[in-house]
This record gives sequence, structure tokens and C-alpha cells, in this order.
Amino acid sequence: MSRRWECLAVALLFAAISLPASALDMQRCGSRVLKVGDWETQADALCGRPYFVDAWEELNYTGLGDRRTLRERIAWSDRFYDPGKGRIVFRVRSRQGQIVAIDSLVRRGGPRDAGDCTLAALQRNQSVGEIVHRCGLPSRRLDLGRAVINEGGQPEDTQSLRQEQWLYPAANGSTLVLEVHEGSLVRAEWR
Repeated sequence: MSRRWECLAVALLFAAISLPASALDMQRCGSRVLKVGDWETQADALCGRPYFVDAWEELNYTGLGDRRTLRERIAWSDRFYDPGKGRIVFRVRSRQGQIVAIDSLVRRGGPRDAGDCTLAALQRNQSVGEIVHRCGLPSRRLDLGRAVINEGGQPEDTQSLRQEQWLYPAANGSTLVLEVHEGSLVRAEWR
């Protein structure tokens, strides 16, 4: 390979490394890169401790024939990282501990800086990580108790629908009530 092509290849490599992380495949943490396929423990080691973790379990049923069903518990988590002022807040989604997606919250309309916990800023479908980044942790989380029960009706065949109300009391005696469904904001109102 000629010297000119070697220089071009090196320049392209550095350009690719210096580009902002692409949604859904990699994120730069300092001088290191976190990518889909890595483990969530690597995310903590590379990017520091997340400011919020939303973890849940999914029950997956697969028919094996002859009245047999395989029930599998799948652990999911969304880990939210704030790399600091002026940097982009991002989410790392893991399935069974392995990273399946990396998503920049700013690209989806999320906050650059913490604060701004107003009804105008809280919009439908914002993730719980965006809510925590804007408003902090709620003073109270109420599980609405909704669940799906498998045909067998056995207690172990129940799967939570992950519906909660998050409560943020204000100094004037009112409370900001956020309804969260499956990790996303559904409704926000003052009561």
C-alpha cells in the first residue's frame, strides 16, 4: 500500500473514532468506547456509575408442543448516564446483562442539563431516566398493581405491567403526579 493510502486510512480511522456515538451501537466514555454486545458491568467500569437504573423482568413463554411450555425469565435494565455538563445524557439497555442498545437522550428530545421539572418540559413518552434527570428521584413511587396472568393462572405466571405513579410534593402543598407505564411517561399533572 502506498504511503498516501496509508495516511488516508489512518485519517479515516481517526475521523470515525472522533465522531459522536451513533444511536444504538456505541458510546464514547472518556478515551474508551462502549458498544452493543459489551456487558453492563463494562458500562459501569468505562462510564462510571449510572445516575438511575430501571430494571424489570419479562416472562417469555414458548410452546414446545404436546401441552408443554417453556417459561423463561428475562432480566432487562436501562442504565442512565450523565457524563457531565455540556455532555450528552445517554441510556444503555441490557438484556440478561448484555448491552443490546445505546441511545442518546438528547437526540430524542431529552435534557442536556438537569432541572426543568415543569409540565411544559415533561412530555409524553419521555423515559424514566429523562424524568429523573429533570426532576430527581420521586419522593414516592406507587405501583398501580396491574399485571398479566398466563392461562394457567398460577401466581408464578404473573407478569407486572410496570405501571406506577411517581409523586413529587411541592412547597405550596400540591403534588406533581407522573404516571409511568413500561418505563415511559404517560401523563403528568398537578394535584
